[in-house]
Formats: sequence, structure tokens, C-alpha cells
Amino acid sequence: MTAVRSRTRSLSAAVLLVGLLCATAACGTEAPSAAESDWEEPAAYTYTLTSSEGERALLGTFRVTVRDGGVAEAVGLDGSARRVVRDLPDQVPTISGLLAEMEQARRDGADRAEAE
Repeated sequence: MTAVRSRTRSLSAAVLLVGLLCATAACGTEAPSAAESDWEEPAAYTYTLTSSEGERALLGTFRVTVRDGGVAEAVGLDGSARRVVRDLPDQVPTISGLLAEMEQARRDGADRAEAE
């Protein structure tokens, strides 16, 4: 029997629901739409990332603080996320990184690539 792999690749093979928990004043009171490709990342912000499926280690719920385009702090909010932060801290992305992965998934012909 041959295993069949789905072509579904959502944000680098993970369905990631991105919720902006707390943004700096530079973001205003409304969170930018994740689908906007012209969104510009502010100098500093914090968001909550829930990654629930995929073929990589980035699974769980994270609180991510970004400064000057890089992840300054990532906190795992559940067991899976705590393991990722401890063992693979470089896997936790910025929102710009997530949007870039989503666009790459779309270019690669993903069946589904979305963010909220």
C-alpha cells in the first residue's frame, strides 16, 4: 500500500491561527488583516499564535513578543509550545514570517493557506 500525502500546506505545513492579542500603538486598535500582503510590521508588538496541525514541530499556543523584526521573547502557553520554546526557539516566527510562509504555500499550490 502506498501512502498518499495531502498537498495541504498551510503556513509551511501548519494551520496557524494568528490572533493579535496585544499590539503596540503603532498598530492602532484594529488588527491588520493577515491577508494583506502590504502590511508593514511595526517595530514592536506582541501576539498570540495557535498552531494546531502540521508536519513540523511548531505546535501549541505561544505568546510572542517581537522587536525590530525579530522574536525577542516566546512563551509557551501549553505543554507542546513550552517544549518548542525550550528545544527549538528559532522555530517561533514573527507575523511577517508567518505571512511570508503563507504566501510561499500559496505559490507552491497549497490546497489551503490561511490566517485569521
